[in-house]
Amino acid sequence: MNTWSTVGPLAVLFGAVFTNNILLTNYLGMCSFLAISREVKSSVGLGVAVVFVMTMTNALNWPIYYYVLVPLDLTYLGFIVYIIVIAGSVQLVEMIVDGSGSLPL
Repeated sequence: MNTWSTVGPLAVLFGAVFTNNILLTNYLGMCSFLAISREVKSSVGLGVAVVFVMTMTNALNWPIYYYVLVPLDLTYLGFIVYIIVIAGSVQLVEMIVDGSGSLPL
């Protein structure tokens, strides 16, 4: 028996349930918006924060990729670096929005 005939349907099932599931991906993408969308002010604030974080992370990820990862031949770490930069940016914006005023060192 060919191994592809066994692995193929499992891969398609896994992809359909987790990767290509439109309902799941849309819900996960919208859950933070739906949590605070009862007030227009909160929704606008969240939208501005998302646009700011995406702009900031894109401006940071490009030089990191082309000036650090490509010269060191570490391009396979691209997604991990993107996630770290996005997570750090979200934490920074959250501290600024909460008004903590000081960054932990």
